[in-house]
Amino acid sequence: MSASKSFTSMVAAIAADKGYFSFNDPIEKWIPEFIGSPLEGSNVQIFADMRSCIRNIDTKYDAEHHYH
Repeated sequence: MSASKSFTSMVAAIAADKGYFSFNDPIEKWIPEFIGSPLEGSNVQIFADMRSCIRNIDTKYDAEHHYH
């Protein structure tokens, strides 16, 4: 499960090195569903590093019991 992040990172680095995309691209260029979301305007590097500092609270979360 967690090992897939390492392989994804390697593939992304190779693709960026070959010029297919840039880690500085806005994330919504590659994932249009993020337009209008809190992640809009973040670059691919921030998203790939999982350091957007955005906490989305969805219907499965409550402050007292956390995720159900």
